[in-house]
Amino acid sequence: MMLPGKTQQITHQTGTIVSHRWYPRRSYPNDVDSTLRIEVPHRILFLTVTVTDFELESRYPQDGCYDFLKIKGHKYCGSELASTGRTIYVPATGALSLDFHTDVSSQADGFLLEYQYYSKFKCGCN
Repeated sequence: MMLPGKTQQITHQTGTIVSHRWYPRRSYPNDVDSTLRIEVPHRILFLTVTVTDFELESRYPQDGCYDFLKIKGHKYCGSELASTGRTIYVPATGALSLDFHTDVSSQADGFLLEYQYYSKFKCGCN
């Protein structure tokens, strides 16, 4: 779970990540800056992050994103990741950081992500 103003680490092989503690009953809070770091052991081949739900403040044509989730250097906002089941594959490099930022105005439902990492022994990859 991502908590406002906190940096957290996760070391479990699978898990669920939500934008805020009240998801999905209430919108996420304003003025949030939090980072969630998923630590990946060295024997891991890759990490998947699957989008279950995603709705942040809309992207503005001139200004971009005010509320966003940053994954691998790319900012996602609005409903860019809204297609349920969309999976982001991340080559294992030791860790993946997810940065969640909201401004002081509009709010939306937030997000629900599921992550899992695979070793070459468990994924059947060559």
